[in-house]
Amino acid sequence: MEQGRDGGRAAVLVNQQARWSFYKQSIALPKPAPPVVEVSFGMKSQDVKPGAKPWELARMNVTFFDEKGGQVGGWPEDPGRVVGTTDWKSYAHHYAVPAGAATVVISLDLGNAVGRVWFDRVKLFVYDFDSRPLPAGTVATHLKSRSPSQTPTDNWLLNAGFEDIVLTDWSAFSLATPGRESIHCLFLENTKPEWNVSTQTVDFKGQSAATLVLSGWIRTEDVKKGNEPFMAARFSVDFKDATISRWGVGRAAWEPSTAPLHGRDTKRPIRSPRGRCGRRWAQGCPIARAGPGSMTWPSTCWAFRENA
Repeated sequence: MEQGRDGGRAAVLVNQQARWSFYKQSIALPKPAPPVVEVSFGMKSQDVKPGAKPWELARMNVTFFDEKGGQVGGWPEDPGRVVGTTDWKSYAHHYAVPAGAATVVISLDLGNAVGRVWFDRVKLFVYDFDSRPLPAGTVATHLKSRSPSQTPTDNWLLNAGFEDIVLTDWSAFSLATPGRESIHCLFLENTKPEWNVSTQTVDFKGQSAATLVLSGWIRTEDVKKGNEPFMAARFSVDFKDATISRWGVGRAAWEPSTAPLHGRDTKRPIRSPRGRCGRRWAQGCPIARAGPGSMTWPSTCWAFRENA
């Protein structure tokens, strides 16, 4: 063990010559077997030289076994792999639990490779049939529960907290851990200037809405603004009519706010992150006011009203 991030501890594997080094743990799954498990962890490396096989490097490996110890579900995709020298990076991946699985094995590997690798913040989440994480040691029981995104709420967005990792209410659905106040947040990353958008369509269901308030939390890292003012990490709202044609161009006013107000007219849909490099995290996008801001997760709130 060595010093990890933010005063924590990190497991380290060191190979001065090619050999298999690993930390491994087998976790019994509850019964009935849950539908989904998720792993998350941090990893950094130093001078990792891979072996001849594609899997001979620094990685986490996830496998499933039945009650007799036989492997089921084949070889799932590794949640994270690295070679060379890399700084700390967080990884997360979820897996559908294969039929007959009784245990899941988590392995932190430096497999037949030379170098040094650190792992920290290793977590395994087991999800119940209502897509909520199960406390350790409990059993999956909610076979007929509705998904959280189907539960009545004042928030018209579905899966606004990004806690349901199975449903696809958002397009370009990519998650990272941890979120600001929960397990997940939505994560967008560009390595070059390009459009990268996660959207959700909200149906007013024939109702006439007088005011819409959008709020949420955003955290960014190394976001470089594009050539146009709207090419930045942003929330946006675009209104469409029943024929899915854009509606209200030049009329849907927006401005950062803690109450409904009028502002400058929007000329085009602005989503995030679009047309520039960098990373953006978003979490908790309710139609309600956000709390006070902070340095790491500033509060953002918009109100939209039709101009008279």
